[in-house]
Amino acid sequence: MKVWTKVLIGLVIVSMLGLFGWKVAAPFIAKHVQKRMSDAKATKGKIIIAVDDWVGYFPLRSQRLKKEMLNEGYLVECVPDNADYKARMKALAEDSVNLAVCTVDAFVLNGAPEGYPGYIVSVIDESKGGDAIVAYADEIGSLDALRNNVTKKVAFTPDSPSHHLIKVAGVDFDIPLFRSKSSGLLIHSKDSADALGKLKRREVSVATLWQPQVSKALEIKGVVKLLGSEKTDHVIVDVLLANRQTMNSRPEIVSLLLQSYFRVLKHYLNEPKELERDIAAELKVDEVSAASMVKGVSWVNLTDNARTWFGVAGTQVSGSRPERVLADTIDAAVSVLRQVGDFDRNPLPDSNPLMLTKSDFIADLYGTAVKSGFANVGGEESKGLQGHSGTFNPLTDEQWSRMQDVGTLKVEPIKFQSGTDEITLEGKEAIDLIAGKMKRYPNFRIGVRGHSDVRGDQDANKEISLARAQSVARYLEVTHGIDAQRLRAEGLGGTKPLPRVPGESDRSYGYRLPRVEIVLLLDPF
Repeated sequence: MKVWTKVLIGLVIVSMLGLFGWKVAAPFIAKHVQKRMSDAKATKGKIIIAVDDWVGYFPLRSQRLKKEMLNEGYLVECVPDNADYKARMKALAEDSVNLAVCTVDAFVLNGAPEGYPGYIVSVIDESKGGDAIVAYADEIGSLDALRNNVTKKVAFTPDSPSHHLIKVAGVDFDIPLFRSKSSGLLIHSKDSADALGKLKRREVSVATLWQPQVSKALEIKGVVKLLGSEKTDHVIVDVLLANRQTMNSRPEIVSLLLQSYFRVLKHYLNEPKELERDIAAELKVDEVSAASMVKGVSWVNLTDNARTWFGVAGTQVSGSRPERVLADTIDAAVSVLRQVGDFDRNPLPDSNPLMLTKSDFIADLYGTAVKSGFANVGGEESKGLQGHSGTFNPLTDEQWSRMQDVGTLKVEPIKFQSGTDEITLEGKEAIDLIAGKMKRYPNFRIGVRGHSDVRGDQDANKEISLARAQSVARYLEVTHGIDAQRLRAEGLGGTKPLPRVPGESDRSYGYRLPRVEIVLLLDPF
């Protein structure tokens, strides 16, 4: 081939490559020119957040927050992923999203395979009625009725927050079905609406749902709520995660986002009707439905993040120990997940819940906010939209008699000195454990019920069973600070013996009968 031919071919190839390169580069060049020539030149970057449509996340994904951040020079893009927590953790690990929302239990469970690719930088909300276990009362009237259930089916959505609710109930109320990894009685649903459909068609007797299906289920004749998240504390907790790469290279955007978020949240908490209207518009529901959804959420503001959840130094009342409710919540989630078989050991790095949290952003923001007057320390802001007093009014005997049993908490035997109501050291340790479980259910009344052997003098049996129940109630009040108006000690003697285990000897059965039970109670009115 002659030289001039080679040169010609080379020129053609170079021209083609140049044309191709121009076609590829032209859009980027045009975009750059347009940005440089427009008001967008002030845009500093984009923040990508993985989200889903849980109503508690609305302030974070709202147009109001996006406008706030755009004024600061950042575009916020909320990427919906249908609550696929595994994919969400992978996206954090790969840095394809900067931040993500998640429940604490879902982070513990799904973050482990990815080596926990982010840190909890803020608590967003708690489910307070947004999730519930409901059932047909004529088939399953209480959680206790599920304990020995071998026929009634339960619909649930795997890996949802409501799924975690039944795991917790399975552990705390000793319900083997709820702790099972697989059972013909556990019916998988694709979502809450699917589970509700199965309940309506009576394909199942029990369903675990979230709003708005919880409200719709309770409109069905004969359906009652066995346990709702509004009667729990620190069980279904939503948090905001920031990935490691963002924390290392762009920490300022995390701080700025949180600042804007808490400003937006404060606005919505002060304007609840506007919140309901905006939610209705986004989710395409009426405002009545939106109001019902809002009732199921307790948003956590900046004050409570700093003072209660993260226990930031310098924000506590003088002389009091800092609370770290977030760390306790992580530990509690790990305990439940281990007891239901999701883990065979503690999955946290060094078994330390603080390895998953990063309080610096909340501490810095709170310190600045207090100085600027943004946060009203100890004032109305700390109550949030769903302020709970934590106090109980005294009840008459008649009012106590109307209380309904929610379920009996699983408790190791509380031991007493023989023939007395004096609690042994081992018995006190058992009460200490049950007090820890009670913290998850701060809005229930508590029945402390003493039982005795069925033999002997019935009046004497009732007397000793009442004395022992009173001793336990007194220990809970004095040692653990349980409100006395919340407790009701009863002595039932031998009137309600335990069912006998097949083949159980008289001696073994008689040993099990004297006991003190802790029962959660609900006022039906």
